[in-house]
Amino acid sequence: MELFSFDEEYLRRLGAQDPATEAHFVSYFSERLKIVLRGRGVDSHTLDEVRQETFCRVWGAVCSGEVRNPRGFGAYVHSVCKNVLSETRRDIVRNQHDQLDSTDVADQQLDLEDLMQQKQNGKLVREILAMLPERDRHILHARFFEDRENEDVCLQFGIDRDYLRVLLHRAINRFGEIYRKKSN
Repeated sequence: MELFSFDEEYLRRLGAQDPATEAHFVSYFSERLKIVLRGRGVDSHTLDEVRQETFCRVWGAVCSGEVRNPRGFGAYVHSVCKNVLSETRRDIVRNQHDQLDSTDVADQQLDLEDLMQQKQNGKLVREILAMLPERDRHILHARFFEDRENEDVCLQFGIDRDYLRVLLHRAINRFGEIYRKKSN
């Protein structure tokens, strides 16, 4: 492969869409880009896509006057190719999905054993809550069962956030102590 010296006149003709210059550009860089891409382990389908995208971007840059160094034109084309390849590989990795027929999707519906366990746990939680002091029961219910924000719970009980943390900590610990006693 012989090297070609690019100059301003070549870039002007390429930007003006001169058919002979375009044909030279494609034939000159096609084989060179193939060699570079194959050296990086690119398959033939991806190779053609990357090469075509590289040509489109380089033509666009030449037509808009972005290429200012004619002597470095070859390096510019190769750097555009390298960037296109990186983008293509990121897209491939980002869009990889498992085959649906080979993926075992868990059934979201609970089986009978899980339903029974949930009922037993719910009954146990209600029993333990009933054994807690009224304030602990109401704070735990408001915060965890009603899923209310800390600010709302603080307003309801007339306390600040720091004291709410203390009360929640104590209530959770009491709940845990009773749970451990009941489960033994």
